[in-house]
Amino acid sequence: MKLFFILGGNSSTLMDSVRQKCQANSLLETLWDPLNSVMKASRQENTTKAYGCAFKMFVHWCKATNQLHMPASTETIALYLVSLVQTGTSKAMLNKAFYAINWFHRLEGVEYNPCNSSAWLKLCLDGCCRLVAKPVRKKKPFTIDLIKAFVNKYAADTCFLSDLRITALVLLSFAGFLRITEALKLRRSDIVFYSSYCSLFISTSKTDVYRFGDRIVIARTGTTFCPVQLLERYLVSANIIDSDSQEYIFRAIMYDSSTKLQKLRPDRTKALAYSTVRSIFQSKLVGLGLDPNDYGLHSMRSAGASISANNGTLDRLWKRHGPWVSERAKDGYVADNLQQ
Repeated sequence: MKLFFILGGNSSTLMDSVRQKCQANSLLETLWDPLNSVMKASRQENTTKAYGCAFKMFVHWCKATNQLHMPASTETIALYLVSLVQTGTSKAMLNKAFYAINWFHRLEGVEYNPCNSSAWLKLCLDGCCRLVAKPVRKKKPFTIDLIKAFVNKYAADTCFLSDLRITALVLLSFAGFLRITEALKLRRSDIVFYSSYCSLFISTSKTDVYRFGDRIVIARTGTTFCPVQLLERYLVSANIIDSDSQEYIFRAIMYDSSTKLQKLRPDRTKALAYSTVRSIFQSKLVGLGLDPNDYGLHSMRSAGASISANNGTLDRLWKRHGPWVSERAKDGYVADNLQQ
């Protein structure tokens, strides 16, 4: 995270000043590492990792082209963006590169940050993005019929625990308008069952930047496809009994040779990875005779939101159930009913 140490710059920055103060004062020295942690916490952990990788690519390019005069000049960043276009990069990668450079400059507290100050550089970014832009192919939302087919095939009475796990995850994401990352972070203590519904505490959300957390409720439907009933069944099958447990409910599965059954791995502090779930989900789609390129894990959230919106759910309740960062983002999740 030390921008100028990485790039060999010698300009004075705010972080340089703080670093020197801490080194010169033994009482302040212990605050240096916590300060770095505080600065990193300004972004989500996954964002920090993505920015770190993107910035390292910029570092390598600067070294290769002998552009190590830092803070980075407007021209250097512009030329780097153009070089990315020539390698056939995507719009997402261009934006990530630009905002990673911007964030590292902000972390160091530079006096002049070209990413924030130069309208010319913003024009360069816009031009690069237009040149590499491709038509957006949004993933299709699931339908009720596909949800039922998924449950019938993978949640039969004799199904494996691994199949029951992915089905519970799919149905919960559908009914709760959950992002897959929110569902994967669910712990047993976050779930409370009642006679007519269950309550989920969403501790970490993309739109909850200060981690206040929020609760959503999912109704019992009393049918074979009831998400609450399926979740209860999964917890029993996975032997997740203690309602106060802090263990993640969606974890890796192992084969127990003594019982010849599947069971959750003993490490209760490690949730399933997104990439793992995505791979499993795609294989299940193939098993249903579907093209895995047509659907994504976000198809559950958009399916639940679309069906609910088209059924006339009150807008205030609908937005509370699946909090979106903006009206534009919210509307993007709804596939309008043709008849309406």
